[in-house]
Order: sequence, then C-alpha cells, then structure tokens
Amino acid sequence: MSVVYVLAGAVMGGVWALGSGTPAWEHALRVLALVLCATAAMELLRRRRARLGRLPVGRRLYRGLLLGKVLLVAAALAVDSAIGRWISEPGPVTAAALFAAVALGGPALHRRLAQEAGGT
Repeated sequence: MSVVYVLAGAVMGGVWALGSGTPAWEHALRVLALVLCATAAMELLRRRRARLGRLPVGRRLYRGLLLGKVLLVAAALAVDSAIGRWISEPGPVTAAALFAAVALGGPALHRRLAQEAGGT
C-alpha cells in the first residue's frame, strides 16, 4: 500500500515541480485536476471490485481521501506563498513537501479512514 502513496506523492510533487515557472494557483489547478482524475479512477475500480464479487471499499474512504488531497493542495498553496517571501523559486520546495506529505501521511490517513468506514 505504501508504494502506491510514494508513487502518488512523486506524481503530485512532479506536477508541482514541472510547473514551477507558472503562478501557484496554476499549480493548484493542475494538481486538483490530477486528484479528480485519480478519484474517478478509484471509483471505477471500486465498481469493478463490486462486479467481481469482492468486498467494495466504502465511499467514505474515497471521500475522505479526496478531501485530504484537496486540503493538501490548499496547504501547498499556502506553503508556496509563505516560502516565496524568502526564496525566489519556491516550487521545488513545495513539490518536495507535497511528496513527503503524500508518501508519509497517506498510509496513515488511509488506515484511519478505512477503520472508520469499517473496510480495509
């Protein structure tokens, strides 16, 4: 499970870092679009699991993860703005923070939401 979060963190951080020459709000829109696409893919996988007779993962888990990702993008905007006061190019620092937050915090949030939802 944690490998998935490391990859997700790398993608989110990479998208943020690659757009470092653009305004922070554009970073946020790109990452939010990525989050929404990932959420749509997760919903398709949930439906597939249900069709195959496997225990579907609860929607509460998906909604919680989506909310966490949206809040993470908002925090990245705040970090980018705050760090931008001290360094000229805050994008790479914010990208590294996004990667660390998703890779390290994602599994813990997933476990917590899964326990609350009664799933795994």
